[in-house]
Amino acid sequence: MFACAAIAAGAIAQGCGGDTGDVGDSGTDAANEAAACSGGQTACGLGCADTSKDPDNCGACGKTCTGGQVCSQGACAMTCSGGTTQCGQSCVQTDVDPANCGSCGKACGAGEACVSGTCKTECVGSQTACTGDGGAYCASTSTDNANCGACGNACGAGQVCSAGKCTSSCGGGDAGTETFCTPDAGVPYCADTTADNANCGACGTACGNGSVCQGGQCLACQSVLLISTSPTAPAGLVSGIQAVSPAFCNVGYFDANTATPPIGLLTPYQALLVFDDNNLPYSDATGLGNVVATYFDGGGRVVVALFADGGYAIGGNFASKYLLITPAFVPQMADTYDGSNNAQDLDPQSPVLAGVNSIMGTTGWEGAQTVEHGGAAIAKWASGNVLAVTGTVTDANAKSRKRVDLNIQPSDIASGAWTGDGMRLLGNALLYQ
Repeated sequence: MFACAAIAAGAIAQGCGGDTGDVGDSGTDAANEAAACSGGQTACGLGCADTSKDPDNCGACGKTCTGGQVCSQGACAMTCSGGTTQCGQSCVQTDVDPANCGSCGKACGAGEACVSGTCKTECVGSQTACTGDGGAYCASTSTDNANCGACGNACGAGQVCSAGKCTSSCGGGDAGTETFCTPDAGVPYCADTTADNANCGACGTACGNGSVCQGGQCLACQSVLLISTSPTAPAGLVSGIQAVSPAFCNVGYFDANTATPPIGLLTPYQALLVFDDNNLPYSDATGLGNVVATYFDGGGRVVVALFADGGYAIGGNFASKYLLITPAFVPQMADTYDGSNNAQDLDPQSPVLAGVNSIMGTTGWEGAQTVEHGGAAIAKWASGNVLAVTGTVTDANAKSRKRVDLNIQPSDIASGAWTGDGMRLLGNALLYQ
């Protein structure tokens, strides 16, 4: 069961790309096919498989579920677990699965994403959902000549759209990032070379299939797995992380209150965000810490946030070797972070804090934790408690690895208990390496 979806302009990448090979393709073609798999999928033969739910490739390529079993989170079982729903022989997250959005068999259309069980035109970054003769699409209203400043507001002859206004020249945008680009065929326009897939870093430098332009560089699809203890992902967290950067092509969720994820479920993802929610403990905090440590030792990135580094702490090898924030009691409190305050922004050059100007709230959770395993606070709350801690640890392969942990609750960010740039902080942390 191979599910591959084309990446439409402005759409969130789902599945795998480039599946054009035939059975008779050469080994080189197979290697190219493997490189094209994205969205948390694994190259199996000449196709891409989601080994967390594919009954023909459950947990590993070629491992088939039989005897009425389903593929549940990378393991053959008689029933689905971790908040997933049985659709055929697969166990899926119907709140985020574009092929089974809200219910089995309800597929989202091209350019749509499944958000909280509803198919939506989910635009990332500063893009806006617009409609035209061809249906819904995402437009960069700051530079789109046909949708300048707002959907349908077209610039006249001889004009270009710069910083959302029709003008005769480019030069707007954040930090003057717009460049006047002339395509081989078509109308000249102003391109934000920090984020334009067709003009990444310079006019005409296009990002390939499965990659996006981030900061003027083409980045491969970043597939992220959220691990917490609610039956489903907190409302708004998946779409919020995807909105931070188009690099987050796929965000999955696992309920660790009911089970511990097998390593085969984790390995397709580039990064994990481990936290704890709903006042519920992990099914096995030690087992979870052990499998997350194995994932980290295999090269994956891990970010730990409350309450996994607080009152419901992750355990096992990850806690004993790699956790940068010592777990402690966490109260609900009012606090603020001001990125312009030198007493709070301890490392202004850290990429973890890029674009993180302020975070504030009156009902969010944070703790008075200390740091461990060589960690150093790069940002603090106004109360003096640490907010973000980075450090370099040595993994099981004797390789030095950069890490970041956070003293903030991701669900509080999604719900608005913490307002401001908390979602940007999560996104930056997940990309940090």
